[in-house]
Amino acid sequence: MNLLTHIIDQSTPKWLYPAATALLVMTVVVTAVGIIMTLSGVADPSPVGTLTVDDSLDNVNGWISSPQTYIPVSSEDGLQITIPVKQKQVRVISPFKATAPGTLEIEAHQIGGASDARYGLWWGSGSTSLYSTAAINGDGYFAVWYTDGNQIFPIQVWQTYPWVRMHNQVNRLRVNFYEEGEAEFLINDEFAARWEWSTTEFEVGFYVEILDSGESSVIFQRLKIWQIEP
Repeated sequence: MNLLTHIIDQSTPKWLYPAATALLVMTVVVTAVGIIMTLSGVADPSPVGTLTVDDSLDNVNGWISSPQTYIPVSSEDGLQITIPVKQKQVRVISPFKATAPGTLEIEAHQIGGASDARYGLWWGSGSTSLYSTAAINGDGYFAVWYTDGNQIFPIQVWQTYPWVRMHNQVNRLRVNFYEEGEAEFLINDEFAARWEWSTTEFEVGFYVEILDSGESSVIFQRLKIWQIEP
């Protein structure tokens, strides 16, 4: 044993060796689990079907809104919805139809207004009848619900979620409809909620709502739809 080895052996606590071994084993296990999750699609979930719509939302031709008095505006940045205090809520209806099984995905971010204002996507038989909504806000909350036009039925009540990017940051929201009759909501590729779906063909659009704290302005940058070809 040389002098350097002797000094190391004398200065290193005995308990450090098993602790270092345990740390090494834990690191290997965590890395392996991460690789398995990535390969199985958990970290980067795949859409259902073939991409049929990829709209950069720089043109509002064919888009309508509810209430119909509201007119959405588009630019090279995307489709912008700005809600004054008196309006409270706006739903815009895209010219595209979607079918399940399949996938809906949007990219959007809030550029102004109160951070507790809500925005997201909706799908269903119409903006004022039977539809579901998946939404987030700039304070890090998300929710999923269904409505028959008169009453709201929560699928996932509003709660915080660490993968929601805060005010002014772009969020990617995706809903996968699987053949087994299950749907899931993902926020920035992270699983957030799961429920059962029954409607096989529906309209698709965007949703923005303000609370009592002020107006809101949201830019929807992209809409993608995947469907299973017949």
